[in-house]
Amino acid sequence: MRLIYVEPWLDSLRLGFEAQQVIAARLMRLPRADAGAVLEANRMVQEKLAAFVEAQTASTYALARGASFRAAVASARKPYRRRVRANHRRLNRKS
Repeated sequence: MRLIYVEPWLDSLRLGFEAQQVIAARLMRLPRADAGAVLEANRMVQEKLAAFVEAQTASTYALARGASFRAAVASARKPYRRRVRANHRRLNRKS
């Protein structure tokens, strides 16, 4: 197996682990039912919709430019990756 096939798989694996940590951090905040929990719940929904639209746009542009399917998938993964990283950093900051 060539390294070119392993790298996207490892990136997806890292994304999955980080996303699980973000989900766990959010689930710890939501039961508080305070203003911060409401804000976090709203942020969560808005980010998901924005990331979906951005991923669809990125993959569509990549395919329209003649990129391979693999490149289009990589383009679609970037918005999710960026948001998961930002949320992971934000939620794991020491208050």
